[in-house]
Parts: sequence; structure tokens; C-alpha cells
Amino acid sequence: MVIRLVSHVYRRRWRQPLHTAHGVWQWRQGLLVKLEDGLGRVGYGEIAPLPSFGSETLALAQDFCAGLGPTLTIDDIRAIPDRLPATQFALASALEQLQAIAAAPLPTAAASRLSLLLPPGEAALEAWSPLWQEGIRTFKVKLGIAPGVAEMALVQALVAALPAAAHLRLDANGSLSLGEASQWLSLCDRLRATPDLCTIDYLEQPLAPSAFPLLQSLAQRFHTPVALDESVATYHQLENLYRQGWPGLFIVKPAIAGFPGRLRQIWAKHRLTLVFSSVFETSIGRRAVLALAAQYQQHSGNHLALGLGARHSFEDDWDDLSPDQLWQRL
Repeated sequence: MVIRLVSHVYRRRWRQPLHTAHGVWQWRQGLLVKLEDGLGRVGYGEIAPLPSFGSETLALAQDFCAGLGPTLTIDDIRAIPDRLPATQFALASALEQLQAIAAAPLPTAAASRLSLLLPPGEAALEAWSPLWQEGIRTFKVKLGIAPGVAEMALVQALVAALPAAAHLRLDANGSLSLGEASQWLSLCDRLRATPDLCTIDYLEQPLAPSAFPLLQSLAQRFHTPVALDESVATYHQLENLYRQGWPGLFIVKPAIAGFPGRLRQIWAKHRLTLVFSSVFETSIGRRAVLALAAQYQQHSGNHLALGLGARHSFEDDWDDLSPDQLWQRL
């Protein structure tokens, strides 16, 4: 089967710059792809690279798609090399839509099933309340942006302010030292053991991926779960660390992890606790991630909140558009 490929670059500006331990993010750029076969069937995909997590760059993805030419085959998609995981996900997801083999109808996620990132600093103490009124029950805070003492004070104030039914996730993006991570986990253990406070779900990627033995030690020493994120950016890494006996949670970002079929194979083979997370995709990439997350939840019975609460974080209105409408905007 011969398939026509068209791609368009996009660029979106954040409403408020995103602050992480890796720096400040002003713009989100990526590549939208459209596949169409001889029967007129269409599938959309999104290449949303995140080089800081080990994916290809946007330039590499563009060059690869240009090299494929205007037409390709299913075998061409299956042969996309592992050095291009975001491209693998985008074209394979588009092909699944074109062939109507993805979960249908494509699901949505209720606000109560999403985890939403709060702004840095004192603004977090006010930002959670209107989101709670909208139905959000799980919140996330980035660490490694301000001095540790200030961030610990902020988290304690936030935990005291949040309703007891709320959940809080802390994400260090691998920025902590072993001593700092131990201090954070000790604090989290104390807060989790205090009645009538919200639940701290986990500390995400406290140490760099290269410190896996120390991450294992932390996961064994403390009651607060430790979740891996940067350590498992691809499915190869996920399966490798599972085989090494990782006892905790895995944060998966399907849009930069590779072929979606590989993740299905992994969860069918192993008992994994996965939390699906965003790389701030458009609605096209988000729909593909939600479809995959719904399949995992049906298989596993795991209903942890999805880290996909990034809607309306940008200055445009793209999150409210259908794939066809968004494509026409480019």
C-alpha cells in the first residue's frame, strides 16, 4: 500500500514560560504529519521531540521526513530507526488511525483523571484553588528551580492548603544530589504520615538517570514512592530497568518513547505500574497518547491520574480544535 505523507512545522508560545530544572521554556515546536492512502483514509500524527530527554531534534525529524519523499509504505514506517523515537510514535500513530486499528472512539479524560502542573513559587499557593473548582484533583510541582529550603517551605505550605482529598506530585527532573533527595523523601514520608493532609503520590526522578543504583537505594529506604521519568524516556530503557528490578513507578511519555506497539507488548508481558505523561503535544499528539493510555488502563486496571493536564497552556486555541481544523490552521 502506497501512502502519501505531508508534514508541517508548528510553533506555539506558552501563556507563561515553563520553568524546570532544565531551564525556561518559551516556545513549543514540533512537526505535524498527515498520512493518506489511495482510499482517501487519513491519519494524523505529531512529532513532538524533547532532546533534553534523549529524543531526536526537530531538525533531524524534518530531515528524515523529507528524505522519505511524498509517498511511503507501511514497511518504511516500520523501518524508522530507534534514534528517531518521536518520529516512530508520530507516523505509527497516524498509520493506526488511518487503518482504524487504534481504540475507537478516541477517549477524553475527565478533569479528575488529570494531573496539572502548578506555576513555580508562591503563585502555586493561589493557582490550585480555581483548578480544584474545575475538577482537578492531582497537582504537580517542579523542584530544582529555587533554593531547596525555599522549595521545601513552599511544598509544606501547599500541602497544608490543599484539601485532604488532593494528590500532589513532586518532579525534580534529575536535579537533586543524593543528600537533597534523601531530605525530600524524609519530608514526604513525614507529610504522608500526618493525618488530614493531602496525599503525596511520589517524588519523580530525584537523581540523574546515570545514578540508577542510588535511585534503587532511595526507593528501598523510604515509604514515599520514587518514580522514574528521564531514566525511561524510551521503551528500551523502560524494559531494561524493569529487568534490573526497579520496584517503583515508571513515568512514560509515549510521544518520545518510540513505536506505540512496543509499549503494548511490554505491558502485556510484564506487570508494570505506568503513569502516562505529556511532552506538551498539540491535540493531535494528545489524542494518540490518550488512546494508548486508555488501552493500558483497560488491560491493567491502573487508574492513576494522567500527566496530560496541559490544555490551554498556550496562547493559541489549538486545544479546542479537531485534527482537521488544526491542520487547516498551519
